[in-house]
Amino acid sequence: MSRTTIALAACLTLIAAGAQAAPRETHVLVPTAGFDLSSAKDAKVLLGRLEQASLQACGQGSASGMIAQATIKRSDCYRGALGSAVAAAKAPALDLAFAAAYPAQASTELASAQR
Repeated sequence: MSRTTIALAACLTLIAAGAQAAPRETHVLVPTAGFDLSSAKDAKVLLGRLEQASLQACGQGSASGMIAQATIKRSDCYRGALGSAVAAAKAPALDLAFAAAYPAQASTELASAQR
């Protein structure tokens, strides 16, 4: 994987009119050019960008409000997309920023990625 871009993939399951649709995968590219991934400050900024990309990939439109955002952040889609993107970056400073922001999820996601 290129260190200049982190590809964020989220598998979305859509339910339309009571019928279950097939899951689909959404990709959002998050540029990392100009970031020092060994820097705690840059890692925190990049984590914020990954959080926004995860929201976008998991269904937050530009008109979505705070309630919709909170709902998406509790979803498996959001947690999986964000955790996978952080693990894929293979950047210890980003892992630490993620662990500080999401302590319960971080231990599970990062342990899975190391296997």
